[in-house]
Amino acid sequence: MNFLRRAAGAAPAPALSETEEIIERILKARNHFEVMDIPVCPCAPAIVKKLYRKLALKVHPDKCSHADGGSAAFKRLSERARR
Repeated sequence: MNFLRRAAGAAPAPALSETEEIIERILKARNHFEVMDIPVCPCAPAIVKKLYRKLALKVHPDKCSHADGGSAAFKRLSERARR
């Protein structure tokens, strides 16, 4: 994508941090498997719980300095984890 921007004479898009990439992925997810970034197959509840905790720490509104995305991503993550 940066190649197209350079060819058009525009400045390259700023690189996203890991947290911003996670927030984008969570907000764009179509199902709860994509929210948690796990394959669509049976897996142990312990694995899902571990992934949830890891993601929740990264997008929690108290820990994430992202404008609105952090709280929206955390709400969506929490909503999907309850299912």
